[in-house]
Amino acid sequence: MITMNNQEKYLTRAKKAGYDIPRKYLFKYKLPKYQDFMILGKCLQALKKKLSKSDKKQVRFIMSQLLEKWRPPFEREIDRILKK
Repeated sequence: MITMNNQEKYLTRAKKAGYDIPRKYLFKYKLPKYQDFMILGKCLQALKKKLSKSDKKQVRFIMSQLLEKWRPPFEREIDRILKK
C-alpha cells in the first residue's frame, strides 16, 4: 500500500539525487517505489531539454506508464503505431 509517508521519503531521496519533482505529481501519479520517483524525475529533466518531437512523445509515453490509469495512453499509442 502506498502511504504518504513513504512518498515523502522517496520524494526527499529523489531531490537529493538531483531530481526536482513538484508535489502535485504525488497526486497525479502513483509512485509506490523509489525507482518510480527516479523514472519520473528523469522524464521531467528530459522534458526541460531541447528534444525532438519524437523523443518528447516517447518521454511523455514513459510518464503515462506511471499513471494509475495507464491503459488509455497505452492504447492510443499502439493505435497511432498501427495507423502507420
